[in-house]
Amino acid sequence: MASEPIVTEDNSSSSSPAIAIASTSQLVAFSHTFSLKLDDGNYLLWRQHVLFAVRGHSLEHFLFDKDSCPEKFLSDEDKAANKIYSEYTTCMQQDQLLCSWLCSSMFESILTHMVGCNTSKQVWTSLQIYFQAQTAAKIDKLTTQLQTIKKNGLTLNAYLLKIKSLTDKLASTGHPLTAKEHVQAIFRALPTSYDPFIISTNSRT
Repeated sequence: MASEPIVTEDNSSSSSPAIAIASTSQLVAFSHTFSLKLDDGNYLLWRQHVLFAVRGHSLEHFLFDKDSCPEKFLSDEDKAANKIYSEYTTCMQQDQLLCSWLCSSMFESILTHMVGCNTSKQVWTSLQIYFQAQTAAKIDKLTTQLQTIKKNGLTLNAYLLKIKSLTDKLASTGHPLTAKEHVQAIFRALPTSYDPFIISTNSRT
């Protein structure tokens, strides 16, 4: 579970509704301890925990919105004078705090894929792209294994456990089998000696 964030005061004054921290004049600085670090096998669980924490502090716009921060300069005159809008500074500070917290929740093998990401949204989007590709490949592999599995010399109990292991792994990718599909996977590789049992079971469903 994500640790409690530390809320720090921001002295800039503004009533801009564009970002949650602007109206409260506070920055949410998450501590850098995380009990569930992201690796290649727990993305969905990690994502759920992160979203709980981020949404709990109304910071999800940093992950999903195209323009989560206001313009750096309010006018051409401000740009020429390098007068940066205070709300932009506050917003960027919050984004960098969130970005740092996200990166601290990853193992190095994942963090290397975040090189070049400068904002929370870039980190979030890079993770989605990376794990979508990983998940699609994993689903294909597990589905093939499930379709080609053979009972051979396995005991019935060992065979059922092997089927369950594959279906559990599919569920962990966000692609669970229905009860019917699970039963069909079991029946598919059973030898002909189980035909009476299969016919009897199918006749009752």
